[in-house]
Amino acid sequence: MPFGRAVERAPHGRALFRFWRGGRGHGSALVLAGMLYAHGAVADCPADRTDERVRVAHVHDGDTLMLRDGRKVRLIGVNAPELPRADDPGQPYAEEARDALRGWLAPPNDELSLRYDRERFDRYGRLLAHLYRADGMSVQAWLLERGYAVAIAVPPNLEDQECYRRAEAGASGAGLGLWRLAYYRPLPGAEIGPDVPESGFRFVRGKVVRVGTGAGAVWLNLEGGLALRIARPDLRYFPAFRPHDLVGRTVVARGWLITRGAAPLMQIRHPSSLQVIAEDG
Repeated sequence: MPFGRAVERAPHGRALFRFWRGGRGHGSALVLAGMLYAHGAVADCPADRTDERVRVAHVHDGDTLMLRDGRKVRLIGVNAPELPRADDPGQPYAEEARDALRGWLAPPNDELSLRYDRERFDRYGRLLAHLYRADGMSVQAWLLERGYAVAIAVPPNLEDQECYRRAEAGASGAGLGLWRLAYYRPLPGAEIGPDVPESGFRFVRGKVVRVGTGAGAVWLNLEGGLALRIARPDLRYFPAFRPHDLVGRTVVARGWLITRGAAPLMQIRHPSSLQVIAEDG
């Protein structure tokens, strides 16, 4: 899903609405919080500190690995395709992402520096960290620049998000890796229903037909029944957000799609996961 060229850059740490102009037939997009950057940008994403030095024992998939001391690490700020499991066929390009990371972190390049963020562990007990090889190269940026993963901001662990977006933009613009595949183009919301097995990390697209507000969340209801939920505690990351202005607009969202229950649902945790499309006239 190649994207176009960004025409305005967000200052570090601030949210900004900005126009995103694509090629012919792709329209223009109004992007929240500096989602994308110009093609070809090289994002080194260097570490400003090292919290711990470790060695890799095993790469499980494109965003998770095991250390020699037995701890499991989940990379912050990226999501790689899921491998097949007994009850799940997995996602395209999962094996390629895993194998590429295994090769890149094979000895003698298995020594890593960890930099922690606001949270040390996820709900599964895995370490959460930004990873760097001994030569200083960011593991996250390497994956994103080659199209082995996509960027995803999960508060409160937001360090290096702008750099990771730059890394992703270069790969998506060039159609590298997973960006070549139709699976990673936005799935029309009108085609998603409770009986459609499309759960997992996806890009979705649809027109906002209704906005709901409640004590716990703001809801963007898309045509076809898909709902985008922004929890009240996460609204602190949306300082310029006026949800009712989105009625009638087409949006592209990224996140974990849940199709169980009465209606399909996607949680939106950060503005960079929500893109507003303005079709060319």
